Amino acid sequence: MATRIDIEIRTARLVVRPVRASDDERLFRLFANWEVICWLSSPPWPYTRADMQSFVRSQADRGIPENVRYTRAEISFATLHVVGSNDDLAPWTGIGETEPTPEQIAEEQHRMAAAVANVRAAFDQARRDHLRAVVLMQQADMFDPTVSDPDPAAYSAFRPLVQALVDESAEFPGPVYLFNGDSHRFNQDQPLAAGSPWLSFYGVDGSADNLQRVTVDGSDLGEADWLKVTVGPDPSNPLSFEQVPGA
Repeated sequence: MATRIDIEIRTARLVVRPVRASDDERLFRLFANWEVICWLSSPPWPYTRADMQSFVRSQADRGIPENVRYTRAEISFATLHVVGSNDDLAPWTGIGETEPTPEQIAEEQHRMAAAVANVRAAFDQARRDHLRAVVLMQQADMFDPTVSDPDPAAYSAFRPLVQALVDESAEFPGPVYLFNGDSHRFNQDQPLAAGSPWLSFYGVDGSADNLQRVTVDGSDLGEADWLKVTVGPDPSNPLSFEQVPGA
């Protein structure tokens, strides 16, 4: 299990430590002061409470600093430390293992619980603040279209997250976007819409017609190949995508 890295340096006149979500109000008072912010390049001016609410929150206290949440352009964003190979529950055959180790299982369960909690927190904030959309980003492709006959056992670890996506999306009135890599080829679909075979594959209850999944290309196509995502004013479809092919 990962441990939290939270280094604190103290001197007689100074304390240096990572910024925490509980620092919101103190940061707001500082950044709302022109005499402070005029020396900084990144915070906007005037600095509002909406800017304060976009403060990045992480799950470092749970040992998962990769899981963060933030708000930009009235959209709730969250990153999820969810990886391929059945969220790393596939046996480590390279070191002679034929089954997941107890430590491997414990780490995955802890990490998946944190990911689900981050998803629910992102949706909670979106509903509470009447945000336009929810954007989730992770590595694993849980709906890989390049696999012709997927084995449910090879995807079993993803089920709690898939059910959370269905539950939360169904309770959210706006669009939901799930970005992933892993299968490494650009793709857009709605894997949790009513009638999708992935619903029965995972054995989840309900559906999510408002969730759109986007797979980005892999690095094997070169650094010049990338996906441009633009946030626009359309409340029903605030994100647009442009695939920029490599030379």
